Amino acid sequence: MHETLKLKPPNRGRRLKEAAKQQRAAAHGSKSNVNYALARLTMKFDSRGWVQSAAAEIFKKALAYAKGKSILMNFDIPDSESVKKSRLQRTLLSIKSVAKNLANWYGIHVEFRCYSSHTCPLCGGELKELKAKRTRVMRCKCGFYEDRDYIPFHHWLKSLNLPLPKWPLRTLPNDLEA
Repeated sequence: MHETLKLKPPNRGRRLKEAAKQQRAAAHGSKSNVNYALARLTMKFDSRGWVQSAAAEIFKKALAYAKGKSILMNFDIPDSESVKKSRLQRTLLSIKSVAKNLANWYGIHVEFRCYSSHTCPLCGGELKELKAKRTRVMRCKCGFYEDRDYIPFHHWLKSLNLPLPKWPLRTLPNDLEA
């Protein structure tokens, strides 16, 4: 079992601030044509290049990690209804199609299932969020606790009838409040 890093699209706020700075420079006469053109290009960001490079990076790491063995991948991408009319709709759904094409190319079995991060993978009870800095830790009455982003991984292993790993998968901060 191997987990890839969370890949985040480039920061939209930073792009818009940079475009505003270029527009101010153009308004003050500093290479106005160039700065206006750069501002337009900066505001008009297309995530297709990022999506393709992110998916290619995931597959490259998986193939290197597997060292010739068979690979089974799960992408935890929400269904189209849950991201409808959000800024991430096109990005998330395009990752799915790019990953499907790459999987066909490399001969890898890929699943696109979205599992709940609010249901305990051990007992099926409801998980409650604990307050912690920079993490979203969920805890169950049965004693299970895990970072919210890793809970779907436990559900996926359970659906494949594979043994659950020790939890938590990574160290959690000491400042958890009960």
